[in-house]
Amino acid sequence: MNKTITKIALLAAIIISMSGLMTAVMTYAGLPDGQRFMDAWLPVWMQAALVVAPCGFALMYLISKIINLLLPNITAGTQKILLGAIMALVMESVMASVTTFQLHGWADGFGAYWASVLLAALPVAVLMSTAMTIFIKPRLDKILSA
Repeated sequence: MNKTITKIALLAAIIISMSGLMTAVMTYAGLPDGQRFMDAWLPVWMQAALVVAPCGFALMYLISKIINLLLPNITAGTQKILLGAIMALVMESVMASVTTFQLHGWADGFGAYWASVLLAALPVAVLMSTAMTIFIKPRLDKILSA
C-alpha cells in the first residue's frame, strides 16, 4: 500500500509541476490587460492538472508505441527526442487552446491569441518534453513497474 501511495504522489508531483509551469508561461503570455495573474492562472492550471496532463501521459504512451511501430530502425535516443518534440507540440497546442479559451473565450482574434500563447510556451515545452522522455520517463517507468 505504501508503494502505491508513493507512486501516486510522484505522478501527482510531476503533473502539478509541469502543468503549473506551462500554464504560468501561457497565462502570462496571453493575460488580458487589467486581469490579475493569479485570478487568470489558477483556473487554467487546475484544468490542465486535472484533465489535460493526465491525458498527456496516456498520449505519450500511445505516441511512443506509434513511433516504435513506424520507425523501428532509428536509435533509442532519436526516438526519445522525436517523442519529446511531438509531445511538446501536441500537448502545448491543447494547453494553449485551453488557456486561450479561459482567458479570452471565443472572442475575435482567438487564433492570434492562441498562436501567441503557443509560441511563448513552445520553447519551454520542447525542453520539458525532451527532458521528460530522456530522463524522467525511464525512471518513472522503472518506479511504476516496481
